[in-house]
Amino acid sequence: MALSKQKIRYIDTLDTESRNRYEQKIELIGVDPYEVKKDSLTTDLDSLPAISNYDIVNYLIHTKSAYTMQDLNSLKAVDALNQCRSGWVKDVMTMKCNDKVLITGRVRHSQRMNDTPLRPWVISSLEGSVECAHCDCMAGLGEVCCHVGSLLFWVDENYRANKALTVTQKKAYWPVPSYVDKVAYSEIQDIDFTSTEVRKREFECTLIGAQTPKRMPLKMPLVPEPTEEEMSCFAKKLSNTGVKPAVLAVISDHQEIYIPEILKEEKLPVNFSSLKSDKYMNMNRSELV
Repeated sequence: MALSKQKIRYIDTLDTESRNRYEQKIELIGVDPYEVKKDSLTTDLDSLPAISNYDIVNYLIHTKSAYTMQDLNSLKAVDALNQCRSGWVKDVMTMKCNDKVLITGRVRHSQRMNDTPLRPWVISSLEGSVECAHCDCMAGLGEVCCHVGSLLFWVDENYRANKALTVTQKKAYWPVPSYVDKVAYSEIQDIDFTSTEVRKREFECTLIGAQTPKRMPLKMPLVPEPTEEEMSCFAKKLSNTGVKPAVLAVISDHQEIYIPEILKEEKLPVNFSSLKSDKYMNMNRSELV
């Protein structure tokens, strides 16, 4: 009977220094977040800690690094709100551990959308103060990354939205986008270019019950397909710039400038495969050059 492969724990893949720091962090809750069984976690939004924007900035910017003792100052992670609003965060779950809350989730890679989502986790107090965080990405050992930032912003927005809906006791538009499973290709005219700042203002208005003006998605104007004459004129103007734009290499009237000089002079060296022929077998070396 073949032996089943034993699962390697994440903590066992870390070097000594990183492992020691990782053990210090998980001592706060007494369990490795990557080893917690799913049935011990909950998706109930009422269990989310009261993490605010202030708590997020305070952690990502002003927390002292355990390695350098300098402020983390992770400005890139602060910008992760855009990833949260783009629907890159999913499977967020929480678990209360005494006076702490463990928050786990899955976040898409910032550059490789089709790769397996990353698994950041956060430990905070019940009041929302972020104690520590981790992610299994390359930057995760530094305790801050855009994936941790995305998870924190998701908690902030969903906590506030959940409390607002509970107080009013009515079903309202859910302002936080759901997880995007696939990013499909679209024509420019069909893409919504509305900025994250505008969507954030709409979100804030929704929470306080303020009226927001009806807004159409910001899209690029429809541009008609250029005619052959317009394309020819455009190519001519590019050619007159004095440089060699790559696009001219596929336009017949302008391809000549891309032909290598050796091809123009028709002085190509002999092809190796042709040396097997009887004609070249009887030639000496000087004749082949």
